[in-house]
Amino acid sequence: MKKRESLFKPEFKRESVHLFEPVNIDGVTIRNRIALSPMVTNFATPDGYPTDEYIAYIARRARHVGLIITEYTYIDRIDSRGSPNQLGIYSDELIPKLNRLVSVVHGNGARIFIQLVHAGRKTRRNIIWGNTPIAPSKIPLFEDIREMTEEDIERVINEFAEAAKRAERAGFDGIEIHGAHGYLVAQFLSPATNKRRDKYGNGVVFLSELLKAVRTAVSIPVGLRISATEFDPSGLTPQRVHEIVKEVEPLLSYVHISAGRDGPLGSSMPFYYKRPAFIEEARIVREGLRIPMFLVGSVVTLDDAEKVLDTADVVVIGRQLLADPDWPIKVKLGLPIRSCIRCNQSCRGFMTREVRCDVNPELGWEILPPLPRVTGQVRVIGGGVMGLEAARVQPVRALRLNFMRRRIDSVVN
Repeated sequence: MKKRESLFKPEFKRESVHLFEPVNIDGVTIRNRIALSPMVTNFATPDGYPTDEYIAYIARRARHVGLIITEYTYIDRIDSRGSPNQLGIYSDELIPKLNRLVSVVHGNGARIFIQLVHAGRKTRRNIIWGNTPIAPSKIPLFEDIREMTEEDIERVINEFAEAAKRAERAGFDGIEIHGAHGYLVAQFLSPATNKRRDKYGNGVVFLSELLKAVRTAVSIPVGLRISATEFDPSGLTPQRVHEIVKEVEPLLSYVHISAGRDGPLGSSMPFYYKRPAFIEEARIVREGLRIPMFLVGSVVTLDDAEKVLDTADVVVIGRQLLADPDWPIKVKLGLPIRSCIRCNQSCRGFMTREVRCDVNPELGWEILPPLPRVTGQVRVIGGGVMGLEAARVQPVRALRLNFMRRRIDSVVN
């Protein structure tokens, strides 16, 4: 296992930081404290390769953020996949295309971590090639599942380590283990889904073995995403998550705090949460930690982001960067932003379609050339959110975009 020093001294006391200050994650310098949240897109191929559409989508958001965290990426062709066109890293054959993704992010000045996942019980047979979903305990979610044997556990840990090796070979700057939102690692950690009577009944044993295998396999940073609460008294609580993270802290480069387990299915958990980010829960988890903390959850405004930085070191932003990929530079310059309205519509439902955004019609079509500028009258057909947005911006589109582009380019260049 790679030997490293703690980023913070034991007596370290967090000072206030600025959104656009750089941050160091286990030797990797990130230019600002804004990260793109890992979000399912369905832009990959059925075999898990990143398509040009996915690369263009990521490249558009890599212009201004400090860090890209990929969508959850499955590690084997047996039982780890959670959605149809999910990014994969189960074979060396994917490395060249993944390196293409890395290269475009680096070309935009950002860093990129890959999030590794095993879906566990949070999948279906038709998604995992006809195999039976596995989980720590036989507690079904969608359909019948199989309790993992120790051989299954050994196999999955090895698959995480092999996937991590591929990630480093592909040029990724770091690895994030998905231990949140009710996927396999979270299923081991949560008392609501782990009823085993062997040593793995303590889910930290599984997590520790997994992290040790990954840290032994690679020399790049390794972080953990974990739900600080599952909104269920029988599941994970902030106090228990604090204990878990403290126990595995020597194996981690950072911890990424989210929330939720299995529901509401087909939705984004922060949609049902009133505060920006999970700040109160994160404060409980953070107590005494000496590693950086990432924090996610319905961050829309600069004020939201600054509140997050009172507790965490990196602000992780999801749907707001779908709605407006120029959000970082716009808030820096004080320009108007296109706000995420938290409608939870086109950005969800990934069993059947690709990600879209009701207030950003360009999302998913970044690969297309810009529309030609025309003069004359424009007719907008349809009075939905997109139609109304088109009608609102079209009369002043050229003037406003030219002004904003000059302001943005003056800073970037």
